[in-house]
Amino acid sequence: MAIENEEQFRAWLDAQPLDVCVAIACRAALRVLPFATRFPERHETLDRLALRTMRAILTSRVAAMYPTPEVWVAGAFAHSSAIAAASKASSLAHSSTIAAASAAASAARATAAARATAAARATAAACATEAALSTLAAAQATDATAAARAAAATSNAAFSSARAAIYADADLRPETLMSSAVSVPDALRQVIAKASDRMVDVLASGGAWRFWAKWYAGAMAGEPLPWGLQKAVALIPEDIWDAGPEAVAEEVARVEDEFWAQALPQAETLVVVADGRFDVRPDPTPDDQRTEKMLGQVEFALDLALRTNSGFNEMCVAFKYLRYTLDDCRDDPNAMEQHFRQARDILRRKLREGEYDPDDALSALVDGLDQHALQLRGSHPEVGAAYEIRVKQRLREVDDATMKLVAGGMRAFQRDRTAGRLYEDTGLDAETVEQDSGIEAKATAIQRTGGRAAQANIIERASQTAKDIDASGGYKAARIGTTGSTLVEMLKSVFGG
Repeated sequence: MAIENEEQFRAWLDAQPLDVCVAIACRAALRVLPFATRFPERHETLDRLALRTMRAILTSRVAAMYPTPEVWVAGAFAHSSAIAAASKASSLAHSSTIAAASAAASAARATAAARATAAARATAAACATEAALSTLAAAQATDATAAARAAAATSNAAFSSARAAIYADADLRPETLMSSAVSVPDALRQVIAKASDRMVDVLASGGAWRFWAKWYAGAMAGEPLPWGLQKAVALIPEDIWDAGPEAVAEEVARVEDEFWAQALPQAETLVVVADGRFDVRPDPTPDDQRTEKMLGQVEFALDLALRTNSGFNEMCVAFKYLRYTLDDCRDDPNAMEQHFRQARDILRRKLREGEYDPDDALSALVDGLDQHALQLRGSHPEVGAAYEIRVKQRLREVDDATMKLVAGGMRAFQRDRTAGRLYEDTGLDAETVEQDSGIEAKATAIQRTGGRAAQANIIERASQTAKDIDASGGYKAARIGTTGSTLVEMLKSVFGG
């Protein structure tokens, strides 16, 4: 049903579940969030207001996806802290800034009212939408009295289009409210642009605000950051939020590393070697005759394929993966499974695109690699579990410039932070990304090195490890940590993070 007035809108809200009420409130608050992040000049009190405003919206959105008691409690804290920040900033901030913060606080209030009546939740959501509209009223009239301002705003284009956008949200399917782009009418954009003139936007300042800039852009575009990551941020302890933007940024970085290390798992362990670099050790797995028999079959098929006139030779990245696996990874089922799939995908693409001529021996090698990778996933549960998660993290379409940046980050990670087998693995993965190896092969390469870089960041946070790295010749923790963090940051952008 098309909603045309406030009475119809409120009646519709009264009939909606918690997640819908919260989503509607958050979408309204997101439209006016720029008023709470842009100031005439930077001030600690205003920075804290911006942080707590965004925290309130993030936590509310998480509550719509994870309606659990711990998230509801986080929502209650987010609501009260946003209200307190707005009160403290009232003498410094424009009234439109306070109104935008109030919209976010009301969204969090809807979350905190999860156990209350449906009417209470609807009221909180309605308050959020009205606060968003009040933001426009405050932003547009600096020369008139408050009463005249409000009266004029109700009839102007920005106010009317913003209200229409809120009503239009009710037409979206409930399950898409959090994954649909947040429309911003042109008239509202013009008001935001005018109000932002000569303002400083904290979201454009990088540093402690980098995560929030990505979060806001993703929320507005309908491409939210992974919900598991957002939930972990929402559950950051209250004392860290109270410590301010820098402390929160440090904790968010830790949370992100843990999230990506779990999202891109490897059945292996990273260890710090003597010079402060990282190497990889396979997790112990049962050694059986089937694995050795499998490797013998791969070696036989590889030798036959090399003897063909298909164009396949020892310079091919697929050959390098297989030779390396046969020589150095015989005790590591996780590496074998990934390398077999890498080589298979590269060979399939080159045969499909005519770079290699069709040949029975080369086809037999491809088919064998496919069967062996499947066998490894079936016979080694830890390898199968890692694969099942990795396949859900496939590459999105990315441009060549982004892919080159990722490959460069992998090379820097290899150069500055790796040794032994990890050095060799990372070099092969970087070469796969640099070449036209096909989307599947690139996905596996990026996932593996990304997961390892995240694991390295986690290890570095341990105090004893940091001491070991600081004491090593020429490799200071700051330099090494920066290399790993840069690579992980690139990979987040590739995988939607």
